[in-house]
Amino acid sequence: MPGVLIGKTALVTGGARRIGRSVALALADLGADVVIHYNRSGTEAMAVMAEAESRGVRSFALGADLSDPEAAEPFFARVVRTAGPVDILVNSASSFPENTLTDSTPADFLESFTVNALSPFLLCRALAAQEREGSVVNFLDARIT
Repeated sequence: MPGVLIGKTALVTGGARRIGRSVALALADLGADVVIHYNRSGTEAMAVMAEAESRGVRSFALGADLSDPEAAEPFFARVVRTAGPVDILVNSASSFPENTLTDSTPADFLESFTVNALSPFLLCRALAAQEREGSVVNFLDARIT
């Protein structure tokens, strides 16, 4: 199965850590070029990028704050300018607020909703606007207490 994704480009949001990291490297193992999105994990994203490139694929680390709904579509456009059209979108970015359910604020909820639902929707819409076939995988990686 190695090489089954040669010629494909994958964007993995939250690709620097946890599930996103594992998915980005698995896609690289299958031959896909990978774009590793990060927000505050730039150092980790660069390490994943180097590890992906060691598998013989092109890899890019690009930052964006997906808790800002205005950032998603411009970020996708930057991905396309940098790596070319996206064939695979993996929405794995998450927010991990320190507070619990009892002391969460509406602002905490809105940030979590934006990162986990609204920005993935906007990225899916940008993928569809390319007018080519694409695949989408959505993960929810969250701490809920």
